Amino acid sequence: AVGLWGSLVAWCVLLLAISVWVAWRIPSRSLRFVCFGLAAVGFALLIATAPWKLPIAHLASGERLLAWRAGSAGVSAAIARPGDLRIKWNNTYSLGGSANATQQTRLGYLPLLLHPAPRRTAFIGAATGITASAALRDPQNETSTPTEHSAQTIALACEHFKPCNADLCSHPHSRRVVEDGRMFFRA
Repeated sequence: AVGLWGSLVAWCVLLLAISVWVAWRIPSRSLRFVCFGLAAVGFALLIATAPWKLPIAHLASGERLLAWRAGSAGVSAAIARPGDLRIKWNNTYSLGGSANATQQTRLGYLPLLLHPAPRRTAFIGAATGITASAALRDPQNETSTPTEHSAQTIALACEHFKPCNADLCSHPHSRRVVEDGRMFFRA
């Protein structure tokens, strides 16, 4: 509800408030004074560092943030730069992009070509949905189940990658699953 940095600030304030409450109950006046002082330093550091002002995604020159989503799995961000649109997860890992959509789609076609009559397909780690979209473009394929552990990532793929992923989220043969792929197939 409050985002990544808001959650961090809320936890810090809660912990500092608990430390003040504990310090208030310390019988030794000098020790209580030290604890109040440390809590005051903590509050000052929190205000000085202003984590609520930190960027959701670090952008390189020429990049712009289109949208972002935060959840229990982390933060996913749709980032545009000239000739490319990609999803960055937790500000460190790129989940594919439109600039290499041809190669990603080919990776999706490979298992379809190796099977004599593919009718049902599944993909672990949907990310942008570009690789999984290969199965949706195959007329023999009846259903495709891309799994993704991050609901935020799927949301960004649905909103920003429609031209690249065969409109994975609205396609009648697509059944998206938000779950760890290994756990989903094991179950």
